[in-house]
Amino acid sequence: MNEVPDESYFYKKLLELSDTQIMSMASIIGREEGYPRRLMTEVIIPELCQILGFGIELSYKEIMIGVIEYLAKALEIERLKVYSYQELLDQVLKKTKEARVDRYSFEDVPVIFRKSSLLHKTFKVELMMEWLDIIATL
Repeated sequence: MNEVPDESYFYKKLLELSDTQIMSMASIIGREEGYPRRLMTEVIIPELCQILGFGIELSYKEIMIGVIEYLAKALEIERLKVYSYQELLDQVLKKTKEARVDRYSFEDVPVIFRKSSLLHKTFKVELMMEWLDIIATL
């Protein structure tokens, strides 16, 4: 991947998320109480790292690139092509929208089960697509 923005770009994107967007992300994993910014840094980002097997010492840039690359692989986007960051993100978002019909809906799952890390790991592709959709609406 080339033309990847620097760390400050990704940090700024996370700061630009509205409280509503953060609470939507938190709701998907059954965490509906708390201050949005704290939920992002203390719950959502660590959960994201755990689901994908990332160390929590990674930068926001490394985490977001990892999510996009994970989804690109899961959505069977051509691997042997060199993409710019924006091209790969656009491809992932396009495939995510196309896959929306077959998506698992977290809204149908009772909150108690949405908190389960087993559910997060079982449906991690769907979870990552939901979260990326929310983040990409900036």
